[in-house]
Amino acid sequence: MMKQLVVLRKQAAEIRRALAEQIRSIRKIRRTQRKRLRRQRRVAGKTVRRHLRQLMKDLRRQYRNKPREFYQQFKSQSRKVFNIRKCQKFHKLCKKIVRRFNHKARRVQSKLERIIQLRKHISTVANKKVSKAVKSSLYHFEKHYKSMDKNHAMIKNAFVQTKCK
Repeated sequence: MMKQLVVLRKQAAEIRRALAEQIRSIRKIRRTQRKRLRRQRRVAGKTVRRHLRQLMKDLRRQYRNKPREFYQQFKSQSRKVFNIRKCQKFHKLCKKIVRRFNHKARRVQSKLERIIQLRKHISTVANKKVSKAVKSSLYHFEKHYKSMDKNHAMIKNAFVQTKCK
């Protein structure tokens, strides 16, 4: 009985050792898999972000003067990102990135609209200032012109008088 117990303990220790070895090797494999997956996720995220940044740049240039359709266009065209192979593997990640970029696109649209309003405001103010300046300069010019006209008439008369004599 005692001998059997010793044998069983030895067998249990061997089994435990073998299991520990297996667990170690599994952990090693899992660690490398996690690293690889993390790297793939990072690459996929970079690719998607680069694609969306380029899209936003192009659309911003295109819709600079008519930003009303900018957001809708960006939303519809950003959906094409999901056709990228990396995006199909990490769909959730891509969805998150696209959602963030959509929020950014909305901000960009409002920024473009504000810029247009500011441009209009500046031009109206400048036009008002220019028109005021033009009016005042015309007024002064007319004033001076009238006095110059008088002088011219006086000089003409003087010449006429000297010629007559």
